Amino acid sequence: MTLFGMVNVASSVEYTLAAIDSFYQHTPLENTDQLVLIDNDNSFPTDKNWPAFMRMNNATPLSFASNVNQLLRMAAQNEADVVFLNNDMIFTPNWLKPLCQRDDAILIPRCNQHIQYNSATFNLKPFMDWSEYAGHEQDLIAISQHHAQAHAPEQITEALHLSFYCFRLPYAIYGTVGLFDEGFGPGGGEDVDYRMRVNQAGFKVAYADHSYVLHFMGKSTWRGGEDAAATQQRDLQYKTAFEKKWGAELHQLFLLGQADQAIVEKHQLHTALAEHDYAKMITSCQPKTNRFRNNRQRRH
Repeated sequence: MTLFGMVNVASSVEYTLAAIDSFYQHTPLENTDQLVLIDNDNSFPTDKNWPAFMRMNNATPLSFASNVNQLLRMAAQNEADVVFLNNDMIFTPNWLKPLCQRDDAILIPRCNQHIQYNSATFNLKPFMDWSEYAGHEQDLIAISQHHAQAHAPEQITEALHLSFYCFRLPYAIYGTVGLFDEGFGPGGGEDVDYRMRVNQAGFKVAYADHSYVLHFMGKSTWRGGEDAAATQQRDLQYKTAFEKKWGAELHQLFLLGQADQAIVEKHQLHTALAEHDYAKMITSCQPKTNRFRNNRQRRH
């Protein structure tokens, strides 16, 4: 059983509608699977309904981590796997299957932030608006098929920095690691924190290279209804919380995704970095005081 989760907000409801339409068009569902739409600010049209669809209304808007945790608690009742989806996405044929190939890893599809394809009629950019995509549905499908031909179905790629814009989280992992940390604020940092905890628990986090989707990027936050001051405050909050929890070096390595050579040299992390031994990197760089607190948190 798989629970799929998506969060809607008023500033990007038109993207939510398109995402759900493409989800049902290109996602094969088992009888027990369900899409749960979390309406964060009660702005989703009430006349919309789909098969295997459940709508949850938050009394007040919740953070990204809190919304993920709502779904994890629901899924845990049936030991179900979870696939959490941003609402500013367009799904393509066969996007899901590569994410389901293993239960010892959180797998994430590739998208236009990673690889930009261009044709005579359609150009992909890292950040896109609806007007740049509308009318190019078949172009995107052709691109996803071209992408799949160039990447083996089982191919995965680990990286120092990954974003949880769309991810499959097996029960085998969240049943061990637990819930997301809700102490980072409205959004930001909690996915990197969770990834690090997953690595520490002996699991992988990687891109499923065979899968390719469109991600408009930031339509529910900094490219949507969030003004510049709110974005600045949100960024400051999660970055401050992350550094307090993990220390300055791990902030540099994992949150910023920068393999700072001074840090690598200091802790002799060349082999660990090359072999994607992120658990060793975390242990080597984590301040002892933070290490005790984080280990204690994991036990609870």
